[in-house]
Amino acid sequence: MSTFEDDADGLDMLASSIGNAKKLAASVHSGIGYAKQAHPDARSDLTAMNQGMANTLDALAAASSVVTRFGFTLEGDDVDKQPSRFADYYQQKVVE
Repeated sequence: MSTFEDDADGLDMLASSIGNAKKLAASVHSGIGYAKQAHPDARSDLTAMNQGMANTLDALAAASSVVTRFGFTLEGDDVDKQPSRFADYYQQKVVE
């Protein structure tokens, strides 16, 4: 399998993960009313859980942007330089 195919598969998995996260967020949002009525004592725990999920989604968005915003060269002499270019780009983004 080529590097491009590996990258395409990775982006498909990323898109699926983002879709799953959106479904989970929608489920949490729809359950807020139920939780308020049926389990008002769980509010602080649910708030903490939701904040944790938001932090995780923010981290996922930041990490995925490293791959989705990098400009891969698929042809020409620079193809062999892509791994080191990506590594440099990744290191820069880690610092940011």
